[in-house]
Amino acid sequence: VADVNGDGLEDFFVGGASGQGGVLYIQKPNGTFEKGPSQPWAELDAVCEDLDALFFDPDFDGDVDLYIVSGGGGDFEGREAALQDRFYVNMDGKGTYGKVGNALPEMHTSGNVARVADFDKDGDLDLFIGGAALPGRYPYPDRSYLLRFNKETLQFEDATAELAPDLVKPGMVKDALWTELNGDDYPDLVIVGEWMPVSVFINEKGSLRNASAEYGTDNLKGWWYSIAQTDIDRDGDIDFVVGNLGLNGKFHADFSHPFNVFASDFDKNGTCDVVLTKEYKGRLVPTRGRQCSSEQMPFIKDKFPTYKDFANAGVEDILGKKNLEEALHLQVTTFHTGVLINNGNGQLEFRPLPNEAQIAPVNGIICQDLDEDGFDDLIISGNNFDAEVETPRYDAGTGLVMKGDGKGGFVPVLARESGFFTPWNVKHINYIRLSNGKDHLILVAVNNGPLEAFRVSGKVLFSSR
Repeated sequence: VADVNGDGLEDFFVGGASGQGGVLYIQKPNGTFEKGPSQPWAELDAVCEDLDALFFDPDFDGDVDLYIVSGGGGDFEGREAALQDRFYVNMDGKGTYGKVGNALPEMHTSGNVARVADFDKDGDLDLFIGGAALPGRYPYPDRSYLLRFNKETLQFEDATAELAPDLVKPGMVKDALWTELNGDDYPDLVIVGEWMPVSVFINEKGSLRNASAEYGTDNLKGWWYSIAQTDIDRDGDIDFVVGNLGLNGKFHADFSHPFNVFASDFDKNGTCDVVLTKEYKGRLVPTRGRQCSSEQMPFIKDKFPTYKDFANAGVEDILGKKNLEEALHLQVTTFHTGVLINNGNGQLEFRPLPNEAQIAPVNGIICQDLDEDGFDDLIISGNNFDAEVETPRYDAGTGLVMKGDGKGGFVPVLARESGFFTPWNVKHINYIRLSNGKDHLILVAVNNGPLEAFRVSGKVLFSSR
């Protein structure tokens, strides 16, 4: 969301799937939207899958340029160029965009997130690009990047290895934000993702260091999908809201009994095998039965001729101790969606949100004072209709508005009272100001469905689909 043509009205870009170009929508004075005349990404790069997009002004010429993150989870052998991120410059300040072919380093990796800040305080804007899963190799993470803008060449340079080696492969990043945690005026970075902790990177005068252990989040491992920031308890510092898988599913985890994944080519057939495990009677056992496991790795059927044999075996008996030691091993210690309260002494305290926020994955979070009482409220939405094998889809979420009390607590508001109802496969939500300067739209991006919108007018939410 940004004003791309300098008319004082906010416009928005919606990314497209592979084969479907993204679309830039321009707001008109009457508060409606129309497709902008300039759509070069649809003409040049429709083969790419748009995973995120970011308006910003790296060259400080007074207009906003557009960065689009490319990604995807399939096989990209022979078409790696479809993974290259793209940068489009606003050529006339009125929303006419043109692609800059040499603005970025070669990035034939699958991305998920783009976030902007002047991390080195040199007066221009730089980027963090969060990597997704390695295509065809889930849950192995792909590259992430710290891109430093060079004012002389007007290009972005990969500074990750030099300035933030811990960010080369921090995990399968789903969301991130720049923030201020330690009061030194250098922007710090917090990232979240699947099978990874809430990760805090402190900025030490232009170099980023993983400080998750110091802030108490290194063991807060989840399937994190989203993060937002606000001062939840009104004490003058920044707190966070983090969206997780929720508790309405067959997988469970806590700090004493983590949920696990092991990944390797266990059957030596050239593909990555993913084995989910849980603790049962003091040892790790696979979550999938003999039938499903042997379809993935046929040697299991020979090694365990009966279902009883398989049922009595632990994952070490099935796969072998040495193979497990050599495999990628990741854990989840909580599936709760919750808040991280900054207690002011360098610690972030995790508090789960009410049960109503735990019924589905949370893919989008908006923090806004909807009822104008001086305290930020929450809007969340999500679901996941594309669950892994043998797992029903996560479709119980209908979106949720929660009223903030200014003390760190949130009270759920019924949909019939808020008017916010999103029972779809929601991947992202955003907030845009309308032309009258008072009302807003909540934009709801639905996978394999239309873009939905809800109008916020004063203290009332109502649908404007």
